[in-house]
Amino acid sequence: MKRLISLYAVPLLLCICLPRVCAAGTKLSQTDTLLVNDDDKLPLPGHIWFYEDKSLKIDINQAIVQRNKGAFEVLNKVTLSRGYTNSYYWVTFTLKNITQHTASLFFWQSSSDVSRMFFYELDGKQIKVTGPTGAHYPFKQRPVLNRAFLFNIVLKPGETKTYYVFADKVGHNLYMPMYLWKDTTVWQAEISNYTTDAFLAGVLLLAIVFNIFLYFSIKDKIHLFYCLYVLCSLIFFLEEQGHGFEWIYPSIPYLQDEMRPLVAALGNAFIIEIMQLFVAQTKKNGFFFYAAQTFKYVGYIVSPFIFAMLFFHPAIWMEQAVFYVVNLQALLSTVVVAGSAIQRMREGFRPAYFYFLAITPLLLGILNYIFNTLGITNFNLVRPNGLVVGSTLEIVLLALALTYRYNDALAGNKKLVIENSRLLEQVMLAEEEERNRLARDLHDDLGSTLATIKLNVTSFQNRIQLFDESLQSFYFNTVTLLTKACDDLRHISHNLMPPDFSKKGMVATLEEEIDQINLNQQIKFGFIADDAGLSFNHAFEIAMYRIFSELINNTLKHSGAAEAVLQYIVIKDKNLIRIVAEDDGKGFSANTTANTKGIGIKNISQRTRLFHGTVNIDSSHRGTTVIIELPFNHSNFKYEA
Repeated sequence: MKRLISLYAVPLLLCICLPRVCAAGTKLSQTDTLLVNDDDKLPLPGHIWFYEDKSLKIDINQAIVQRNKGAFEVLNKVTLSRGYTNSYYWVTFTLKNITQHTASLFFWQSSSDVSRMFFYELDGKQIKVTGPTGAHYPFKQRPVLNRAFLFNIVLKPGETKTYYVFADKVGHNLYMPMYLWKDTTVWQAEISNYTTDAFLAGVLLLAIVFNIFLYFSIKDKIHLFYCLYVLCSLIFFLEEQGHGFEWIYPSIPYLQDEMRPLVAALGNAFIIEIMQLFVAQTKKNGFFFYAAQTFKYVGYIVSPFIFAMLFFHPAIWMEQAVFYVVNLQALLSTVVVAGSAIQRMREGFRPAYFYFLAITPLLLGILNYIFNTLGITNFNLVRPNGLVVGSTLEIVLLALALTYRYNDALAGNKKLVIENSRLLEQVMLAEEEERNRLARDLHDDLGSTLATIKLNVTSFQNRIQLFDESLQSFYFNTVTLLTKACDDLRHISHNLMPPDFSKKGMVATLEEEIDQINLNQQIKFGFIADDAGLSFNHAFEIAMYRIFSELINNTLKHSGAAEAVLQYIVIKDKNLIRIVAEDDGKGFSANTTANTKGIGIKNISQRTRLFHGTVNIDSSHRGTTVIIELPFNHSNFKYEA
């Protein structure tokens, strides 16, 4: 467990302990000029300076004055990271071409969401400006139509020029990676970047489609939340890489400002939903349950406000509130999700191990991204950034974890089904035992009593002529009723449990009953049995016998048929039993309550459903056909050859 916790403690301590990237108070001098040679990539760190304009009033001329005063600070890293800011920033560097040919370079600011940006070129006293451009202007205003910001630099042999960059990220976090590369090198890198981004976007889209299919197939809502979470991750990824503004809404400035916090807040809520479902977190087993609920609902509550901000330019304090709330929610949600998984692991919940393994890259990536966003750190664990790569790895690993969860649940369900099947068999056997007891009691006790009463009553038969006509009629009615009561008792006792069923089996018992029906009833029954040489356990045969009995009773009571046929067919190669009942009666409408919702049909449907079978009924004025199919490869259905 300590090793697991250290996975988060080590990078967290590294992020907190790393120093800020800027060294203050270093003055410019002529020796700080960056020499342009034939290298494909020139080292800007140590040759580039920045200045924070808290007044929001400095123009290019005043920036030059501040440079000459030595107010700029040297930047020894690739990235200018200041966290949330209410200031403007100026960046400057000086280049000298020491080659014998014209140098064509790109100043490449690879962050895609700077609100406003100007690029100034100083050639002597002449100032040439490129801009404005940025996320607050249509995409077509980019000097180079690219997801990031590219500014072309051309230097003749021996030429020296100074450049200034103005950046506005007021109300947001400032994170500006800056490079000075040859133009061909930049395009090669961008081809690689676009290929990687397309691959990662394809992975996310595939995960969305696959989990939509799973949600509609198995109706597990974890896949619905997973789809929503991956969709948020996809949108965030496109926004982070600048492709949303480039491809989807190039003519809608300002939209990029709120899209990332919106999907981040929702994504944080969805990942908590997934965690709670995956590790089965409840009030009873979740120490972090209430914290998880809190941060989840924070995401749901904040999201509508952020969405509303898409349609107007919010005040600075609103932007600042959203920035800190969403980042704090993400940071604390990371702790809660990790803590919840670890707690369930300590409790021995096996799926939690797979879940923790899956989310580890994402949680490390989130920490890396948030600390960069807050300006605490100034590096990416991996390219393009820890959050994008961590999210993609998490989605792939979580898909595998969901597969394990599904298989584990399936194994548990199979075990539960087996236990339920055993319980069902015991219940059915208990039911049949009770039927046996009732049949014996009725036959031995009540049957003997009725027989004795009938014997006593018929003993008066020799004296019946002494009675008047009304008493004689009463006597014969009484004898008739007693005879009917004895017959009814015998019939009820037989229906409760046919005599010698265990010895004869279902088929022989049904054959005898149908022969008896054909002697006493107007409907003539045929019975076809093909058992394929298989015999089933007592409980299953009793269940099938009850189904046949209901079919026979329904036909006798409701069909009005002249002939009926019952079939019992065992399809051995399909592990299937097919029971068919056909008659030439009057049929019934599908809306006839007496037939579709009567006790007989309900009993048949219930018994069939208990054994995972199907019932199909086709009825018209020409007759009715009922087809019942029961699988017997289930553990409930033990059979012998």
